[in-house]
Amino acid sequence: MAQAPTEMAAEIELIPAATQSTFWRRFRRHRLAQVGMVLVGLLILTALFASVIAPHNPQELLKTGISNTGQPHPPGAGFLLGADSLGRDIFSRVIFGTRISLLVAMIAMFTSVILGTTVGLLGGYFEGWVDILLTRFTESVMSLPTILLAIALFVVLPGDSSWQRLFKLLLAISLVTWTGIARAVRGVTLSLKKREYIEAARALGCSHDRILFKHLLPNVMPTVIVMATLAVAQNILLEAGLSYLGQGVDPSVASWGSMIKDGEPFLLAAPWMVLVPGIAIVLAVTGFNLLGRAMEETLEPRR
Repeated sequence: MAQAPTEMAAEIELIPAATQSTFWRRFRRHRLAQVGMVLVGLLILTALFASVIAPHNPQELLKTGISNTGQPHPPGAGFLLGADSLGRDIFSRVIFGTRISLLVAMIAMFTSVILGTTVGLLGGYFEGWVDILLTRFTESVMSLPTILLAIALFVVLPGDSSWQRLFKLLLAISLVTWTGIARAVRGVTLSLKKREYIEAARALGCSHDRILFKHLLPNVMPTVIVMATLAVAQNILLEAGLSYLGQGVDPSVASWGSMIKDGEPFLLAAPWMVLVPGIAIVLAVTGFNLLGRAMEETLEPRR
């Protein structure tokens, strides 16, 4: 008995470059992946168990954190990484700052992935006026400085409570970081739509929805995964930059960017106030960048 066109089309799939087992085996052996997984794993564990790891409340003003002359307590007894100008424990604030950085970076990444993948798939598949419109819009957003656009969005959006500031920060970062994903997905879609299995699906009468989500989307996912991992690193930097400029989470909440801003006037007298959160940012960004590069080489070896 002859198969229905949709059933036959379901069998015509692009054969992946490597099976899942092969991917994980190669990925685990990748040197960059090993270092990246260690750094990212430590970050995630730190964020999950921040209340257990941190010796003090990050907002608590400790009397012993300030000397009689008004200077922050240096790293040492009682303060592993020193105290800030208000007597708050730097180590505790960096630990809790990990939560904010990862929360903002991950949620903004998922939002930008959904938006960028949708725009890239539709533009690459339909081409014509749809592609022109979406591509021009993407290029218009990309032509604007990312940090300035994010600041503008943060300022324009209403609300100044702690939760509202967090929501504005997430939205601002999401709306300025999707363009790279959209361009990458569009390029892959343009290439994939010329493959024989897509032409066969069209000939068998498959709908646009089925071709997009059954045949194209699974095959652009390697590119999406790589771009999403790299986007987390970009989002961490962007969140830190916005917080440094006062356009991030509530100032009372521990954030790496705001910690650097608070420590800037004390750079010479208490350099640990800037160095500790700065090193945390570097390690976090390095971890996700290494993971992204390792995934790129493992998932897309031809590139």
